[in-house]
Amino acid sequence: MQKGDKLSCSKVLKTKILVIDDDINICWVLEREFELDGSFDALSIQNAFMAGAKLEEFKPDIVLLDTHLDGIDGRDVCKFLKQNAEFKDIKIIGMSGIYLQEEITGQDGNGFDAFLKKPFKFSELKKKIHKLLKYHN
Repeated sequence: MQKGDKLSCSKVLKTKILVIDDDINICWVLEREFELDGSFDALSIQNAFMAGAKLEEFKPDIVLLDTHLDGIDGRDVCKFLKQNAEFKDIKIIGMSGIYLQEEITGQDGNGFDAFLKKPFKFSELKKKIHKLLKYHN
């Protein structure tokens, strides 16, 4: 580097995604897909009871939340997050292989900003994320 050369300090901001699913394989696949895509910073946890600490630490833009978690209903987690002033603005995408039609249409009152039926394609998930962020910004 020569004297007078300028350093570029621009940092690319990635969308932060927190995956909460008790299936470690789903967590691994989603983390890998987000990493390969390059425009996301993803973290996953398999225990919803750790969600509060991870939400405060990681500060995600989007949470992918399984509705059927071991020991707790993901719909209750969603309601809690939406009622908490610190987390209410985080976009939450519910996901499940077992679901009600009302969950898909958003008429169930659980507070999901979007919903995905498992199994789903990563491209479908990305579309939902981009749509939520577009309306959020």
